Amino acid sequence: MATFRATFGQAETHNRPPGSTNPVMQGETMLGMDELTTSGTAGLVQDGSADFQAAHDGYMTAVCDGAVWIAVGTAPTAAVATGIYVPANERVDIAMRAGSKMSVIDDS
Repeated sequence: MATFRATFGQAETHNRPPGSTNPVMQGETMLGMDELTTSGTAGLVQDGSADFQAAHDGYMTAVCDGAVWIAVGTAPTAAVATGIYVPANERVDIAMRAGSKMSVIDDS
């Protein structure tokens, strides 16, 4: 069991620090998700009382205090050893298309 936190937004292209290749999230488009307590059962990232669904193309920055697997798509179901692996306490940036959702499951 771990705590998963994520923020969704669009990449800023003209205010990036000189020489930086990392995306910089545009402040006006940031949307913080609810914390998700992960388990051995796949769960969808929530935004208030509903499943989060990207309103536009953008990216999700996510961090978790335990290792997890992530799936992204219109109807994703995360599964161990498939999709995107996120080690404990590491940040990951994941591109998402409009309409996409994100599912998370503990690494076992």
